Amino acid sequence: MNPAIIIARKRDGHELGLDEISAFVNGFAEGTIPDYQMAAFAMAVYLNGMTAAETAVLTARMLASGRKLTWQRTDPNAADDEAAPDRPSDDESTAVITMPNRSAAEPKPPAVGKGANRGKPHLKPPAQGSSATSLRAGATLLLDGSERIDSRPELALGGRDTVEIEDVLAPPRAASNVETQSDTSDFPLPAGARLEFAATDHDTIDLGNASHHSHGKRRPFSGPVVDKHSTGGLGDKVSLILAPLLACCGLRVPMISGRGLGATGGTLDKLESIPGFRTQLTLAEISKITDRVGCVITGASAELAPIDGKLYALRDVTATVESIPLITASIMSKKLAEGLNALVLDVKYGSGAFMKTLGSARKLAASLVETGQRMGVKTSALLTNMDQPLGRMVGNTLEVDEALATLTGSGPSDLWEVTCELGADLLLTTGKSPDRPSARKLLEEHLNSGRALAKFIEMVAAQGGNLNAPRPRATTQSDIISPRSGYVSRINTEALGIAVIELGGGRRVMSDRIDHGVGLEMLVRIGDRVELGQPLVRVYAPDNLFQAVKPLIRNAILIRAQPVKPPILISERMD
Repeated sequence: MNPAIIIARKRDGHELGLDEISAFVNGFAEGTIPDYQMAAFAMAVYLNGMTAAETAVLTARMLASGRKLTWQRTDPNAADDEAAPDRPSDDESTAVITMPNRSAAEPKPPAVGKGANRGKPHLKPPAQGSSATSLRAGATLLLDGSERIDSRPELALGGRDTVEIEDVLAPPRAASNVETQSDTSDFPLPAGARLEFAATDHDTIDLGNASHHSHGKRRPFSGPVVDKHSTGGLGDKVSLILAPLLACCGLRVPMISGRGLGATGGTLDKLESIPGFRTQLTLAEISKITDRVGCVITGASAELAPIDGKLYALRDVTATVESIPLITASIMSKKLAEGLNALVLDVKYGSGAFMKTLGSARKLAASLVETGQRMGVKTSALLTNMDQPLGRMVGNTLEVDEALATLTGSGPSDLWEVTCELGADLLLTTGKSPDRPSARKLLEEHLNSGRALAKFIEMVAAQGGNLNAPRPRATTQSDIISPRSGYVSRINTEALGIAVIELGGGRRVMSDRIDHGVGLEMLVRIGDRVELGQPLVRVYAPDNLFQAVKPLIRNAILIRAQPVKPPILISERMD
């Protein structure tokens, strides 16, 4: 087909057929269609949009440009420690990953105690009658002794077989460029309790005394394959909490994440503040870690939808990034390459989001959900507010620390609410829970029992990370104070993100190096009453950088005399 004719048809507002879109995408992938013609095509799409059918075809062709993970189950009567041999795929470009079924029904999850606070949960033992033993002073959680891909699992705990809980979860120990912070008074576990990993008869890890566990090889995960995607926002560290939670529920989570560019931070940048953590895994490593641990968070492989990177580079320099059909195809081609059964989308809107209004976020969510459904993946979306940072911490190390705090049950309530609702969606769409209250209760149980924290530590170990090694943290803290009394009525979240970039905690271009130790701590929220001289934001950065961003941060927070209502955190759900 003539590329110029296809471009002209889309320029004039016509709906393109499957053959036209396929020919154009394939020609671009093969190099027979030059960059300037693809740039013209992208601009035509930007100006005139695409129908849902066109967007689905574009997504499918971008997906077909690379390999796809295919997760298969084996004979349920096969031995627990044996996987059936790999079988050739119908598509030679597909990586086949064979998983055995469990030979026994999954145990019913223990109930959350009646006193659980869903807004701000606290870590506590499982309810009486649970299959897991209560964690108490002197109790242990065994270290997994099975073979690792990169190194011994105990390296995540600093090379020791056991570790004091405070060692793992307290802020990093002092180093030449790390601030000393040792206050663990708010940590909700008994003094002297210890963390280790153990292989058990089920996908989740029980808490209890070492004498209560056997040392058999753990069965590979065989549940539905799921993932979450966020359109990006300041302080969004949901993935670090959600992935291990879902793995505890028996789901497989091969999470493909990205880096930060512009005012929003990237999940991979946050995880790379953990010394040794590997974010560039091969497809084989992704499959092995997902099989053994249940979850993995890594960067996109060049083997998955490779045309997306080539097309995005053109969109970035031709002012066509904001096109909803092109955004949809970019996101969904990479996510669907994971071989998912279900996907939940966190589509953010507001001053710190890519989509500034609820209306534009609604259009993007509808496009993403419909494309996923057309491609045979159960897809849902939550529309969440980003008119202020999610949680309290903004910055790579700071956000890892807050994610760890949340996994102990002491994190901010808004962060937990978004995490829990996204997780509940996946438990519902995969049939793991019959209704939303049951889904939330299951997630809270895995949080409250400590299993989700243990799973996160296990994932870090599998990817080479060491949670006991000092994480970079700026040694100087300075406060932005309120110039008047009143109410916080507005926060320019995008301006706060720009301030973090100016501190060195984000990128202007992808080649920029990041200072993982700088960032912000939000001390107020929209709707809060503040007094003259009250601290509003704590800045973790050297003084010269603080002085440079001080006006930007101060002007980002508007204080008025009249009270205002806090924004609604989760506005809508789509499926």
